[in-house]
Amino acid sequence: MRLAPAEASGSGAAPERSWSDAREHWADGALRALAVRGWMQGYGDGTIRPDRPVTRAEFVSVLAKALGKNTDEGGSAAFADLEGHWAASAVQDAYAQGWINGVSSESFAPDAPLTREQAIVILVKALGASSPDSNQNLLNRFTDRDQITAWAASALQQAAASGWIVGYPDGTLKPSGTLSRGETAELLIRAFGLES
Repeated sequence: MRLAPAEASGSGAAPERSWSDAREHWADGALRALAVRGWMQGYGDGTIRPDRPVTRAEFVSVLAKALGKNTDEGGSAAFADLEGHWAASAVQDAYAQGWINGVSSESFAPDAPLTREQAIVILVKALGASSPDSNQNLLNRFTDRDQITAWAASALQQAAASGWIVGYPDGTLKPSGTLSRGETAELLIRAFGLES
């Protein structure tokens, strides 16, 4: 399984030191932790591109690997735009299990960037996270909480209660902002309770 068409490295193992573009990156440890587990890979040019936005297909594929799903099997595509796509099997499985939806009934938009709130909704559904016991709205601490869409609010509340999301130093969450590969790694480290 590849994270990107034709460019991703084959082994999935973390390099002995680090990828050339992640040596001083804040997410280097999280990226390496995911690579060691075979969940995320670097590229053939020796990079991991930690600041590049993760696509919808990449996120589903990484999460499927984290959950122990076999993402290399063939199968019919649930969405027309997945026909022949490298991540069709992972997306099909996630769709069948109910933890993803398309952008329409016929399209998944596999190569579109994933937003932070879309990622959290997918992660909460995939992990079956339960609602927090507290009535306290943990999203009130984010200065841009009014930008959270209604369909994502409950999942973001669950993620905040679980410690998966902490926001940015400026007090924002940036729910409609794209999620980078580095942020993806850090999010999964927190969600799965791993050491980075």
